[in-house]
Amino acid sequence: MKQEERELKRSFRKKKKLSTSKAGLWYMMIMCTIIQIYSMLAMWHFMDLSPLTALIGATVGEVFAYWAYSLKAGRENCEGGITYEMAIKNNDNAAG
Repeated sequence: MKQEERELKRSFRKKKKLSTSKAGLWYMMIMCTIIQIYSMLAMWHFMDLSPLTALIGATVGEVFAYWAYSLKAGRENCEGGITYEMAIKNNDNAAG
């Protein structure tokens, strides 16, 4: 009984590995945010609005990255998606 409890606790402690797409999304968001902060500081320091092009580009990049990730995640997690089919296949293999 105690052995089962220990194994259950250990299974909860295991961290899930971050998927490549999520890591890429986080990287894109962080880099775009850094560009935005730098552009704002440069505009304030030099009293010049030319870094505004980088600011707009970074914002558009963030929006497209989030949009693409949301589409990918939506396709995977729907009834006909990759995740659902793999789960059904694993259940069939375990039962039969």
